[in-house]
Amino acid sequence: MEFNPKNITLKHVGPFVTYCKIASPEYALLVSPEGLSDSLGSLFKTFGCYDLLEYRKNKRIIIAKWDIKRKDLDYASILPPSELR
Repeated sequence: MEFNPKNITLKHVGPFVTYCKIASPEYALLVSPEGLSDSLGSLFKTFGCYDLLEYRKNKRIIIAKWDIKRKDLDYASILPPSELR
């Protein structure tokens, strides 16, 4: 799991994918209280480029917004959709 205090951009996803390819974790979460940048959100939500998050066959990084008040993931923000549900 990696926590980013700012919004998540492609600049954060690239190195994390590389780390996951080397470490091959069971789960990989990239979370931020700010959520995704507009450009990264568009890349995933509009164009469906979830393949960028794959680090092993059937293993993808999960991106989510962290709800500071609840101290938990904002489950509605999880990308790719249907992951962790």
